[in-house]
Amino acid sequence: MITADWHPLGNVYYRKHEIYTMDWLNSVDLGRVRVAAAAYGGPIATVRYAESRTPTGKPSLAIYSASGCKISAFPWTSGKLLGVCWTSSEELLCLQTDGTAIVYDIYGHCDADKIFSLGSDVKEQGVIDWLSFRTAVGTGLVVITARYRFYLVSSYDQPRTRSLAVIPDLAAPPSAWAAINHGDAVQLLVAQDRRLFLLLTNGELVRTALPGDMDADFASFVSISVSFDQKLVALMTDTGLLFVVSSDLRKLQCVRSLGRPDAGRPTQMLWCGDGAVLLCWEDLLRLAGTSDGTLAPSDDNVVEFNTEGPTFAYPEPDGVRLLSNESHELLERVDPAVDSVFRIGSLSSAAALFEASRCYERQSPRVDEYIRLVGEDLEAAVLQCLRAAGAVWETRLQRQLLKAASLGKSFVANHDPDVYVRTCRLLRVMNAVRHHLIGIPLTVTQTRRLTLPVLVDRLVHRRHFPLALEICRWMRLGDGAGKVRVLTHWAVYKIGQSRLSESDISDAISKAVVPGVSFSELAMVALDRGRRDLAIRLVGRERRAADRIPLLVRLEQYSMALQSALDSGDTELVYFALLAVKERRKQEEFLRALRAHPEAERLYLRCCGNPGLALDVHYQNDAHREMALCRLEEAERETGHQSRLAALRGALEEFNRASPGGAEFNSRCTEAHINLLGWQRSLETELRKPFMDLSLLDTILRLLVLGVTKTAETTRKEFRVSDRHFCGLKFARFPSSVIGRNWRSFPAPRNSCPSRSPPSYTFVSAATTNSRPRST
Repeated sequence: MITADWHPLGNVYYRKHEIYTMDWLNSVDLGRVRVAAAAYGGPIATVRYAESRTPTGKPSLAIYSASGCKISAFPWTSGKLLGVCWTSSEELLCLQTDGTAIVYDIYGHCDADKIFSLGSDVKEQGVIDWLSFRTAVGTGLVVITARYRFYLVSSYDQPRTRSLAVIPDLAAPPSAWAAINHGDAVQLLVAQDRRLFLLLTNGELVRTALPGDMDADFASFVSISVSFDQKLVALMTDTGLLFVVSSDLRKLQCVRSLGRPDAGRPTQMLWCGDGAVLLCWEDLLRLAGTSDGTLAPSDDNVVEFNTEGPTFAYPEPDGVRLLSNESHELLERVDPAVDSVFRIGSLSSAAALFEASRCYERQSPRVDEYIRLVGEDLEAAVLQCLRAAGAVWETRLQRQLLKAASLGKSFVANHDPDVYVRTCRLLRVMNAVRHHLIGIPLTVTQTRRLTLPVLVDRLVHRRHFPLALEICRWMRLGDGAGKVRVLTHWAVYKIGQSRLSESDISDAISKAVVPGVSFSELAMVALDRGRRDLAIRLVGRERRAADRIPLLVRLEQYSMALQSALDSGDTELVYFALLAVKERRKQEEFLRALRAHPEAERLYLRCCGNPGLALDVHYQNDAHREMALCRLEEAERETGHQSRLAALRGALEEFNRASPGGAEFNSRCTEAHINLLGWQRSLETELRKPFMDLSLLDTILRLLVLGVTKTAETTRKEFRVSDRHFCGLKFARFPSSVIGRNWRSFPAPRNSCPSRSPPSYTFVSAATTNSRPRST
């Protein structure tokens, strides 16, 4: 019978049912280990402390799935272990008595950046107790030292230790304490006997008290528990009184009398959803309702469960999970939709629709009678059946409820089928992850709060890659949180398998991945793990040249980098590859790389700022004409006479070595330039005037201006200047203003220019430019 394990608690029902038979049966004794379980059906960690007679005395840690399947086990090798807890990202945080925190993944691996200290003050004083709490940014922790000082870390991802206020006259550990997260701030509620203190993160200390009747007979608070949504706080006294107040301690919700004088204080007190508090003793569980508003101490509205053997409880957003040596159970409130469908004597429309579906399967004619009984509430009944299908765990009931919803929606006009489809898809996902081998027992409420991308990440973290891919396809998740992300993590895991060869891994990754997976990132992972050959294979499959070429340079595959840059057609990538080769390799190797890639060589020479290196490139290629041009550029930059002559002689020598007939004109011009430099040097010595850096015609013009006509004539004959140019230079030595003012009286050059020479253009231009019109 469906309602056989329902237990009434006020106006609602609670159900305790078995989820798994633990796989660790006969191998784990919860009475001899410490247990820490992660929320949202997360993994379970056990700490087995070594016996005193062992030489090391070090504990050992083991991690299991929620179904008891072992994931990993490793010995503790660090300092004295105080306790462990799970973070919001399913990492195991281990705290030592010296304030050092070490974070492991579920496989027992720890990176260096996952180790942090709470500070020198905590290390000096020593930690005697601690607790963890959830925040919007992750998981935080609070510690109490041997001097009864409190220190808080808001998030272990960015550990920054804060010292909280000092409680006056605190000479012993507090009787109870808990952290309350208000979203923007965390408060520490500390009970010392009957006194209550609020420790704020800004260093303030607030003395507080519970609202309402506080004259009850008790000596101290022995346990404090905060609800999963951080809205309610339960406080247990030494006399068995349970006070439930709002998280701001201003409103008293109810008071219960739940003590067991014969058993003492409970081993655990935690919330079951937001409407009940569970108290655990070694052989008894008591569940107390907190939503009826009863303020007088009473033991009504309480349900008891007997247990056999040690039982460990840990909270969930909508219930409590109970771990024992044999089983894993869930204590949760029966969903209102399930209550309306299956409660004995229920007359709801959803119950009528469910009964109509059962009659339809039996081909009973009473189907029409039940459908008509539902009437106008048919659409609401369909939604109730869909919600109930998501709330029940038995697949048989899920099918029956889905069939009922399918029958009902066929009679509803303009019904949106997306709700039905989404429910079917979500149920398939939940049933898949609840499987014994997967071991993630999520409810609908937990799945929606956790979100599907986070669920996929947790499956990937546990290396359930095929299931994660199928969920991405089935729920149609985007590439960022779906198939591409899963395949990237799978490829990273594949790279870490040392038993496989590089070729096998590369081929497997290439066949499995889809567009969007970055081979360059995978190659970086392979390189960081010391698999250089695999990194070269992977980066060769990268399609984006901007990602492939820098990694090829890092892998010292310069030839591949240059060729890839040239194939991409991006000159910036070509220059990047060239400069990388130039900076990281010897000059001889760089020159050989240029010679092997002519296109890259031409691009490099176009922007080369090192003439000597350009000369070496041409020398490597036996390009004598280009070498000569480089020598000419070098001569142009030189300022000294001898160095310029040496550069010009080098250029002349390279022009002469060029292929026959290919540089004769350049050779003659260079030789003439060398002769002119020598002639100018002799003129400077003789006339004590500067002639360097002048052209041939300017040299002759300066000689004419200086009045050294014979020397100018000799220079003309030496360098074979034509009569036309020489005659023009003779007129050009006079300023044009002189010619223009009296050009008619300017003496005609009779013997200075041969009779066959035409009139000088310089003379005519100078005369006409400055002449004035005659007056009439």
